[in-house]
Amino acid sequence: LAIKELRQVVSTHRDPEAIRLLRLVEAQMRLRQRHDDDSPPPQPPQPDRRPDRRPDRLTDREVNLIRVYEIDLENPPRVLVPRNAVMELCEQYGTSNLVPDTEAERMELAASPSIDIVRLMFKLRARELYDRIDVLSEPQALQLFRERVHDTWLMNNCATTRCHGGTGAGRFRLQRARSTDNRTRYTNLLMIDRFRCEDGASLVNWDDPSSSRLIQYGLPADQTNSPHPNVPGWKPVFGGSQRDLANGAELWIASMRSTPRPVYPVGQSIIPVPPSGSEFPDDGTDLPDAGGPANP
Repeated sequence: LAIKELRQVVSTHRDPEAIRLLRLVEAQMRLRQRHDDDSPPPQPPQPDRRPDRRPDRLTDREVNLIRVYEIDLENPPRVLVPRNAVMELCEQYGTSNLVPDTEAERMELAASPSIDIVRLMFKLRARELYDRIDVLSEPQALQLFRERVHDTWLMNNCATTRCHGGTGAGRFRLQRARSTDNRTRYTNLLMIDRFRCEDGASLVNWDDPSSSRLIQYGLPADQTNSPHPNVPGWKPVFGGSQRDLANGAELWIASMRSTPRPVYPVGQSIIPVPPSGSEFPDDGTDLPDAGGPANP
């Protein structure tokens, strides 16, 4: 419409300013036309061909759930169970004689110390509610793993880039990124727990800590019945004056739940459950117990 009006003004009045504007507009139109002619036809959207990235570390929620399974009721960490979780526990397990019947008694239960509620959850095997338990401090067994294993010799010796932390690590690969983050620590714990050697043996013997491959592989070849596989450049972790490191690892193993060993319902997409453990049951009812009737 504007260019038609400009042409009409030019043809009628021959106004110099109108002539200049008309030439400018016509030049812009020709430039736009050439650009449209040279532009390639629009392409349909391409599908995303990037491979699916699986998570490489446990989530904070999974870290917390591992802590729940390693709670020692004789030496418990600090825990917090929200009131609505207690009410849910009472609703789901109200037929048990362990659960209060009256509203007043249930309110009294909700006001109890959280560790007492955790103890009740363990007795009821209320595993579907375990992730409602917030473990605010580290259970002693996991503290020992952090102090005596992970942050000392495991990261410094086994998780280096030239060993089990590099691209050539093979099946047993440890996470190195953010090594002081609990998500990394517990992911590496899960790897140690679930890894199976070529002969099917576990890295950790929970019933006989000193015979664990995790420890035997770190000893000098002339001091072990299970020497580390022959790898160029390998050196024993527990040789000479470093024997105390092995003692610390044995202490950690002995402190973990073991009779029978619990299967943490976490990390299925990161570290598969060994074939002997099959898959995680959907409802958790077949998860092994971690001790007596008051344990998870």
